[in-house]
Amino acid sequence: MRSRMTGCEPEPEPKPEELDFPLVGDEPMIGGIELHAGIVQDGANQKIRFTYLPIVRDREVPEAMMEYNSILEELCTRFITAFPDNGYARFHTALRKSGGADRCWYWIRITLKNDEKGVTHDRITDWIDPVLLRADPHVAHRAKKAKAILKRVMKECLGDGEEE
Repeated sequence: MRSRMTGCEPEPEPKPEELDFPLVGDEPMIGGIELHAGIVQDGANQKIRFTYLPIVRDREVPEAMMEYNSILEELCTRFITAFPDNGYARFHTALRKSGGADRCWYWIRITLKNDEKGVTHDRITDWIDPVLLRADPHVAHRAKKAKAILKRVMKECLGDGEEE
């Protein structure tokens, strides 16, 4: 239907995925979490408290995004925070030296992109704080392993087997 005043076509309705999922650049983000850590007092001892926060906190997110975030939390618990004994101690020391305040040490997100043929593929990106990398250099390998598992999960969900 044309507008009587301008003679122009009306704006096209946004696609449902554009309404539901926040964009990272021009790619909809279907999942994303931040791994926060800080020092808390536990009686006479101090320990590290890990918390997971969704990257998107300023709006309501679709149920599907919450499901992907649950998968991301499970993978982070299984791989990223699975420190070898000396890695945990070194990270605890690094946290204390940085003041012990709760902050983001790792994030991971999943976005979707379309190729030139219109086929949808996932893109999995993450970031590791350099202090965490110095305290536990093996975390990079564990993160790579977690992303490989996530890639297999995404292949099952989307039928996608390729990553850029």
